[in-house]
Amino acid sequence: MAGKTIINDYVTPIRKILTGSDSDKREHLRRLIYSSRKIHSRHLAKQQTIDQTVEKLLATEWLSRIRRFDPEEWRTTADGIWKAAERILHRADCPEIILYPSFNMSNGRVYKIDRKPIIACSPDFPHSSGRNLKVLLDVTP
Repeated sequence: MAGKTIINDYVTPIRKILTGSDSDKREHLRRLIYSSRKIHSRHLAKQQTIDQTVEKLLATEWLSRIRRFDPEEWRTTADGIWKAAERILHRADCPEIILYPSFNMSNGRVYKIDRKPIIACSPDFPHSSGRNLKVLLDVTP
């Protein structure tokens, strides 16, 4: 086993901005989303602009959708899946998972960024949790 599962968590910094006391949340969110524009574009299938995403994130109900979000739960589940895949396949690539908001548009999409496959998950999708990753392999980690 070469290492841990790669988790790119964009939800935690968004939550930190939204719950912080900074008065310029809109600009900080815009910079964060802009810095991840390639992921934003693929994850949301080019259906909304960066400014539309920022406005949706500033809506009060978005924070309530992720109140149970625990990035460690996602990491633990993904590591278990990877270990199970290595036992079965003997050589398995370490999965890369992106946790990014989708506003109920999708969850569990697989696509490529820079020719590298990733699993894009949306913790704000209804009933979404790290345990949902177990459907990727029918094994118990």
